[in-house]
Amino acid sequence: MMVKRERFLQNGVFDFHWRFGRFEIATVREKYTNDEFRYDNDSEIRRDIPVELVKWDEEHRYCYVVAWWVREEEGYALHFVGARPFDDISPDEIADIWPQLQAAQTMLDAYFDATRTI
Repeated sequence: MMVKRERFLQNGVFDFHWRFGRFEIATVREKYTNDEFRYDNDSEIRRDIPVELVKWDEEHRYCYVVAWWVREEEGYALHFVGARPFDDISPDEIADIWPQLQAAQTMLDAYFDATRTI
């Protein structure tokens, strides 16, 4: 089951978290304050790497990055961390992850088009 939370702020900056199984696609968490995430939306990392795919341990206490999207000249490109997709994602999990990656890519494509400077 996928749990999807989205929030679009007035200034057009997005903040979302999609959890499915032991995975989550979420906006990059850069700064922490009082156990809540505080985003520095003008920082380089938020502009260039706004979204990541993480995998949680079985207790959902710890997670690590499997992949992230990078803003490039022609849009957002998905990059994997080393061999983590092969080492840490089973074939059954790929079947669950693939449509979520496609949905995130679609959202990022729309965001790129909306924020592209002419």
